[in-house]
Amino acid sequence: MAEGDEIPPPEQRHTGVVRRSDLTRPKPSRARHDWLALVAVGILMVIVLVVVANFFGGNPTADPSSSPTLVANASGTPTLKPTYSAEPTRTPAPTPTPSPTPSPTPTPSPTPTPSPTPTSTPTPSPTPAPTAPSAGLIILEPAEGSTVDRVLTVSGLTQPGAIITRVKPFWFDDHVTADAAGHWALEVELNIGWNAIEFRVANDPATQVILNLYYPG
Repeated sequence: MAEGDEIPPPEQRHTGVVRRSDLTRPKPSRARHDWLALVAVGILMVIVLVVVANFFGGNPTADPSSSPTLVANASGTPTLKPTYSAEPTRTPAPTPTPSPTPSPTPTPSPTPTPSPTPTSTPTPSPTPAPTAPSAGLIILEPAEGSTVDRVLTVSGLTQPGAIITRVKPFWFDDHVTADAAGHWALEVELNIGWNAIEFRVANDPATQVILNLYYPG
């Protein structure tokens, strides 16, 4: 050994044997792992946004004004990926409901009150005047069975110019002559109670008519 050479300390001497503790493996860089994690989180957020947009607003549409997002692919090379924003849901404008035009209420026409039909009073047809019989006689007044006064006039019809006889039992008969129209009239006096008065034309018993009258007295 030359003079002046220093003997290195034992820890610095190279014996040709490397200790295991001296072997240190270089630590891999974590920058790539952090980048990949960031990219994965970004992709996950985009997926969540897409799902939410599909759920609430339909299919997402690309927004041309949005800037692309830088995304790394599997090899670690960053690529530009456009970011989609969901199209806002359009609220349809309410259609104005037309107000119904009120139909006018028809005014009921007043029901005309029918005017009462005047009841026409039937005009009594004139009683035909009795005509003189072709034979015998008829008594006009008074009616059969009437209640009369003590003295009255009996009138009737017979042939014009005929003689009417009132028969009086046990006494002289009364006579009257009919006029040109066959009218005759004879005054009669009654007794109290019922009176049966007999008339005939002249002395012909076939033309006999009996009139019953009542005098109350």
